[in-house]
Amino acid sequence: MGPTKLDMQEKSMIMALVGEGLSNREIGRKLRRSESAIRRTKKAAAVLGSGAVPERKKGTGRKRKTHPRTDKLLEREVKKDPFITAKELKEEHANVLGEVSVRTIQDRLQKHLKLPCRRTARKPLLTEKMKKQRLDFCKSVRGDVSVAVVGLASPRDYGKMEVDVSEVLAAIGTLYDAQVQDRQKHDQASRWLGQLQRSVQAWKVADQLLHLKHDGNSCFFAAQTLRTKIQLYFGELPVEAHASLRASMLEHMSHITEHTYQGIATQLCVALADLALHMASWSDPIGDLITQFGPESSKPNLVPLLEVLIALPEELHSRQLRLGLNRRKQLDEYFHSQVPNITKILVAEITFNFWYKLSEVLYKKNCDNVNEQFKPYVERLIEALYRHCQMEPDHDTILAQQDDFYEFRERVQELIKDVVFICGSKLCFQQMAHVLQAPDVAKNWNLMEAALFIMQSVAKNLIP
Repeated sequence: MGPTKLDMQEKSMIMALVGEGLSNREIGRKLRRSESAIRRTKKAAAVLGSGAVPERKKGTGRKRKTHPRTDKLLEREVKKDPFITAKELKEEHANVLGEVSVRTIQDRLQKHLKLPCRRTARKPLLTEKMKKQRLDFCKSVRGDVSVAVVGLASPRDYGKMEVDVSEVLAAIGTLYDAQVQDRQKHDQASRWLGQLQRSVQAWKVADQLLHLKHDGNSCFFAAQTLRTKIQLYFGELPVEAHASLRASMLEHMSHITEHTYQGIATQLCVALADLALHMASWSDPIGDLITQFGPESSKPNLVPLLEVLIALPEELHSRQLRLGLNRRKQLDEYFHSQVPNITKILVAEITFNFWYKLSEVLYKKNCDNVNEQFKPYVERLIEALYRHCQMEPDHDTILAQQDDFYEFRERVQELIKDVVFICGSKLCFQQMAHVLQAPDVAKNWNLMEAALFIMQSVAKNLIP
């Protein structure tokens, strides 16, 4: 509430102090009023003449919405029924309070009449008895849920589904067809597909759509559905269905290439990352993914592998993923233990550009503290590059310039020159010197040659 207006007594005191020769600041300090209020009073008095005290202007301020008799009416009604609301008072006395807002009535009751304010207590949506009944019901139909979701990746079971896939494809076509002019059909298809995504059958329908590969829209819808189900409704699946879901997701991942629509690839990779975070029985997801899709696997596929490796830490800290604090802590420790394995993957040819861009950013930043944080990772990178540069033990000729391995080693050399400033040329040289001192290296010429090759890349940068 703002300051009150000056009354006649205060104005008289101001004029008396002015007559004593006090300044506006001194008068304001004595009366605890602002200098502007003192100036306005003196200005108004000067117009009236010497010694006159200005009176308050008539009609100033907003008119009251309620009359004192109305306030007494409100007080009487509330004391008669303490649980009556301001809205009910307005409706019962519309002839008096018709133009008065509910908020004004509340202000009169609380601030002016000082009557207690009561708010209706919010009742729990479910009682303990209701919760127990629902839990018992879920347990009683748990077997039926298992029948609906076990065997996700089995195409021969598609005919047993309760939902006709042709209807799903028709609804997806209506939803994504820009030529459909009937807005009602579009909204109906959207609602129907939304209900399907929330149902238990959505697990199997989405898996079937991904196997059919009918078109891009149906595959995107299926991938998005799987991601949503795993992220938010993973509890629908019984534990015995987790392994089947993982096998199905890995199969879908194996079909992702650089030509796959990015939206589909991203949804599937994030879905697999969420599955790895949820599935406590999957003890080593990163190791299994590297074994199946890494450079040394029988069918390497780095595109989805790198996408999943990026999604894992991002999803771990996502608020939408329903993970407990202990599970998040366990996964965080696991990710830190997998840094060496992931570093090995990052030396693949597809990531040369990544390390080059990273070195550019760090070089422009020119911050020793930041470089110190990346130093151990660059050391591991150099160690991994050393292993990848090793020639075969039975190789007995000089590498030809047309050889792909010759070109790869040249790119390795350029990469080391780009990133060596992070850890220092001297440290890199010492790192390879320790390698040469190992007993097994002295017995294998190809190991010695690879270490000398790395040392040659940084030798010119050493200060004598």
